[in-house]
Amino acid sequence: MTDTTATPNPTEMTPAEIDARLADLWTAEDRARQTLEFYSRQATRRTGEPSAWDARAIAKAEADLLAARTEAEPYEAEFKARGGWLRYFLVNNSGGHVHRGMGCSTCYPSTQYQWLTDLADCDEAAMVAEYGEMACTVCFPAAPTMRGFGDGTSTLARYSAEAKAERANAKAERAAKKAAKALDPEDVEGGFTYAERIGDREFTRTISTIHAAKAWLTDAAERDAWGQGEHPAYPHDVRDALADVLAARLGTTAADELAAAAKRAAKRR
Repeated sequence: MTDTTATPNPTEMTPAEIDARLADLWTAEDRARQTLEFYSRQATRRTGEPSAWDARAIAKAEADLLAARTEAEPYEAEFKARGGWLRYFLVNNSGGHVHRGMGCSTCYPSTQYQWLTDLADCDEAAMVAEYGEMACTVCFPAAPTMRGFGDGTSTLARYSAEAKAERANAKAERAAKKAAKALDPEDVEGGFTYAERIGDREFTRTISTIHAAKAWLTDAAERDAWGQGEHPAYPHDVRDALADVLAARLGTTAADELAAAAKRAAKRR
């Protein structure tokens, strides 16, 4: 039976595949190291001797650290055997640049990086064509002379332009849908405003959408159907004015809208 979990042979892997695996292993190594340091400090703060729990955690972290280092060795050896290759690292912050390594003079000891393993063994021109003006000009002094740097042709620039266009289109679509539902498509946040009096207090109400206008007229028709006279929350002058506005919006007549509201109210009852 073939062992499908066998470790891949580094000599048969591409630089990008080797670096991707190393990135995972070095991340695991760093995580194990942090765990080891944490539980070691825990023991020091207590009695100087680790508890049984701490001891188990320390032993596991040590084992994980050794396993990651051991597994990484053949990949590191293959890197050296091939004479090395170009590697690129992107600073993890807004406006971060792509660097040749993690020791650029423009960065700090606390700077966090993303290893661009997919660019392993690519020349600088290929990197600039991908990331454009995000290339660090200290690490890559010739970058400004290369295609993609500041000319809008880099993959990143094209992606940004496409994403910006998609956002603009999505925003326009949302605005169009909102306008289609609005009582006043020229002022989607406005609409029909009226004063509602409750006791001796007066409130300003605004009906902004076609749906809300129909619902208000339906409620008004339902109150009228109760046969108790004009409801104070649904005065007839407001009802008639709203019916006029809705009819103008839909290309009907106020009488049509009042009749439709009465039908909806009857169906509701």
